[in-house]
Order: sequence, then C-alpha cells, then structure tokens
Amino acid sequence: MCSSPVGSRADWAFRSPHGPGASRSAIAADIRLTRTGATLGTVAYMSPEQAQGKPVDARTDVWSLGVMLYEMLTGQLPFGGETEGLLVHAIIYRPAKPLCKADPAIPAEIERVVLRALEKKPEDRYRTMADFLSDLESLAEGLKPLKAGSRLFRGRVLGVRKPVFYAAAIGLIAVAAFIVFKFLIPSAQAGVLDSVAILPIINESGDAGRDYFAKGLTRELNTELYKVAAVKVAITPEEQKLLAGGRKVNPKAYDLLLKGIAFALPADGALGDDQKGDECFRKALDIDPDLAMAHAWLAFTDFGRGINQYENPKVIYPRAWEALEKVLVLDERLAMAHAVRGYLKAAMNWDFMGADQDFKRALELAPGDMTIPLIYETYLCISGRADEAISSMKSRTEKRKPIGFEGRYAERISFYYVTAGRYDEALKELEKISVVDNAFVHTYSVARALMGSLEEALNAAEKIRSQPGGKENPFYRRDRAWMLTLAGRRAEAIQALDEHVALQAAKNIDTSFDEACVYAGLGDKDKAFELLNESYEKYSSQLIFLVADWALHSLHGDPRFEELARKVGFPVIPGPRKGLQ
Repeated sequence: MCSSPVGSRADWAFRSPHGPGASRSAIAADIRLTRTGATLGTVAYMSPEQAQGKPVDARTDVWSLGVMLYEMLTGQLPFGGETEGLLVHAIIYRPAKPLCKADPAIPAEIERVVLRALEKKPEDRYRTMADFLSDLESLAEGLKPLKAGSRLFRGRVLGVRKPVFYAAAIGLIAVAAFIVFKFLIPSAQAGVLDSVAILPIINESGDAGRDYFAKGLTRELNTELYKVAAVKVAITPEEQKLLAGGRKVNPKAYDLLLKGIAFALPADGALGDDQKGDECFRKALDIDPDLAMAHAWLAFTDFGRGINQYENPKVIYPRAWEALEKVLVLDERLAMAHAVRGYLKAAMNWDFMGADQDFKRALELAPGDMTIPLIYETYLCISGRADEAISSMKSRTEKRKPIGFEGRYAERISFYYVTAGRYDEALKELEKISVVDNAFVHTYSVARALMGSLEEALNAAEKIRSQPGGKENPFYRRDRAWMLTLAGRRAEAIQALDEHVALQAAKNIDTSFDEACVYAGLGDKDKAFELLNESYEKYSSQLIFLVADWALHSLHGDPRFEELARKVGFPVIPGPRKGLQ
C-alpha cells in the first residue's frame, strides 16, 4: 500500500513508495511570498524597482505577470543571465527580447501587450492590473486591445499554436483575475468576474524533469484563485497585514518542496514515492528550517509510512505530531497541517470528533485546494462515511473539473466506491484510467475479489507482486493472503500470512489487525474477533480501518463488530454487506 495517506491502506490516506525521480535547478534567489504558502515568483519575475529595493505597487505585479506570459508564449525568459547578478542587471537595464524573435508566429498585438507590461519605468506600464486584464480579455475575445495594440488573434485562426493560446492567453487571464481580486485596491475590483479557471500549465521546456514544477504551480494557482473567486470581496485589513508580512523563502527550498509533493502525491493518481518525497522535504528544511509547508508535508509522509505499516506507528506518529506542532507555530493558518493533524487524532487517539474539527478547519482555510478535499474524503471513507465522500467528490467535480489531475480523482473515487460496497461502480471508474500502476491494479483486484471473480483478482495480485515494490508493500501482501482465503486456498493463505507477520515482526510492527482480516476471509469469525479485540487492547492505530477495511466487510452486522466499533468511537457503523455474510 502506499506510504502516503491517500492510497493503499490509506488508500486510506494517500499513495506512495517506489517511483522515478526528477531534477531541476532553481534560480538562486529569494521567493517573495505575498501570503504564507502561496508563491508568486523568483528573481526572474522581479520588477526593476523591486530588484533595486525601491517601493513597489500594483505595477510590480503587472511586470511579474508580463514575465510569466512572455515565458509561456516563447518558452524563454525575457531577460537572461548566468548568475543572479547578471540576471538582476538585465532586468534593470536591458530591454526585453522581442517575442517575435523567439517565435515568429506570435502576432504583433500580443507582443505589444506583453512588452507594455515589461516597460522598465512603472509609469510606462499598465497603470493597474485591471487595465492589463482588459487587454488580455480583448486578446481572448479577438478584439483590439485598447491600451497596447492593434488587431488581435482568436484561437488558431491567426496561426497561434493551440497549446500556447490556451495555456497562455486564457490561463493568464485567470492569473490576472486572481491578482486583480487579491492585490488591487477596492476601486480596481469593481468588475468582478463570475468565473475563471486555470488550465494546466504546460511544460514546454523539453525537460520532463520539470513537469513537477508545472503541476505544482497549477495546483497553487488553482488553490489561490478559487479562494478569491469563492469569496468575491475586497481585501480586508487583516489580509493587508498578511500581505505586508509575507516572509521570504529560498527558491531552492521551495523547488524541493514542489518536487517532494510530486513524488508523494502524483497528479496522475499513480502510486507515489514517500521515501523520495521525504528526502526532498528534509533537504528543503535543511535550506530553510522555517518552511512551514515542508514540515506539514513531511508529517504527511510520516503518517503515510505509519498507517501503511512501513514503520512502527507508535514511533513515527509522535514524530509527525511534533512536526505539526512546529508547523502550527510557524503558520496556524496552514490548511495541510490541520488536515494531517486530523488524521493523527483519528489514528493515534481514535478522536473522530477532534479529527472532524481539524478537517473542517483545513477546508475553511483552503476552499480551493486540490489536495485537502481528497484527504478529507478519504478520512470520511475510513470513518464509515464513504457515501458522503462520493457525494462530496461528485459535487466538487461538477462545479470544477480537476483539469490535469483526472487520474488522481478517478483513482480516489474508485477507492470510495469499494469502501462503500459499490464494487461495480468502482470498476467502471477504473476503466477510465489510462495509467497502469500498482495502485489501480490493487483496487481493481479487490473489487473483483469482492464481486466473486477470484481468478481475475488473484492474477492482478500476482501482477503486483512482480512489479517493483509489490512484495515490499505490507498492505498488498495482506490482501493477497485474504484473496487466497476467498478462493478456498487455505494452506497458501496461511503461508502468505505467516510470511507477512514475520516481515512485520522484524520491524516491531503489530499484525493482530491484519491477521484478523485474513481469518475473517477464512470464515473463522471467532478467531477474527479474538484478534480484533487483541488489537483493541494494544490500542492499535490500525483499528482506524475497522469499519472501512474490505477484508472485514463479512463481519458487518455481527453484534460483536458493532460493539467494538462503538468502543473505538466510530461516528457511523455500517450494516451487513450483501452476499458477504
């Protein structure tokens, strides 16, 4: 199972171990955060006045957005320099390179709009972001920009490549709207857009190792834009304080953070690699010990390794809790920290009420975040509310398509369906996934097993064992033993369970819960409840899966099951499952 908390046993929390790595060099300069956790750019995106330490206003944001639009259209930065000093010198003194030299297909009207935003003197740029937005909207509508140029293009009619148009023109309009809503004075916010969207930022560098950065930036922009679009109010005095007090973050640290997130929670829904993610987060913290988001994600991967039994939960959970305490001192408003703390409250203390409070706080703090709802919905499944999780995801995706993250969403909802006992619907969702990965194959094998197609289920389980990381995954090992019981292959099931128990004992990890799952599959309910009660006496964190674990679906409806679920404190106790008694 994954080591993160939203896949495997967290398919129960989130997926991770064993994936390829990537590398990217960052510009060596500070990243100025206008609010904690929301990055807007590196030195390459700084305006001349900002680079010189002069006072800045909204026209600095016009400049930064101009740089981003230039880069999206041409695949290059408007100013070059092999060192930070040379880059800063170019920003202050040298004119931007004409866009047409990088790509002759770019219309002159677009070039005029971009270069107007990149004028050295603030007074020569667009006066406000609203003016810039107006010309960008004109570009998208095929009208003449009032502030910067002549006839505009629309789609591919004028020869602009489709990816460039959608990723730059429409995407940048959304970015501009975000900045207008978030950073301009109330008078500049009179024209509020009803809806805007960020299309996936495309990595056109030719370096696949930079994909994680494009994905991370798409996630960040979607999150921040949604906050603004959902609220639709002017900046409050409290927000103004947050903007003024934004701390600086080392770009190398932030780059490592994004890379770690890409390892821990791949956008395509594939099994992640918590170990590599963990390494990135720790390296980021070596550079910037106060990078709160890195602490939060490190706690997340620690929780994942504990919940998925790669490490002893009784050792790793307290470490994750300690990291979260530090995070919340650095930034009490960090949604990810509250979400992970919610998981830990449920797993460590069976405190479902406290967990609910933390998750609700996380959702309040980051209403547009693409990760927090997935974490919360997985928690809903674990706590016996799978149907609620399904309704939540359907509602969210109807309002806002998970562009660029379809694989992750399809993987999640298939898991929700399995925990809800809606196995055929899980299989339909899995058919939509193009990535062939252990995480998807595992969910498929479980759904097939629960529907009685045991040969197909075991073939899929064997396929997982032949893949990298398959035999090392504790959750996959346990489920294979359980599937063997359903197939009537008792001796093989017991042998597989014994091997699993021995491997876990070497890590000092209790397996009474896993053993109960296998004996439930064998139909020995008395032995299964004996082991579950042993798990309860040991205060095992694995009991967080009592009502959701598919291997225990056959026990639902038994009075002993209901009694144990009440003792643990589950808010919802499921009834009998059809055909599994």
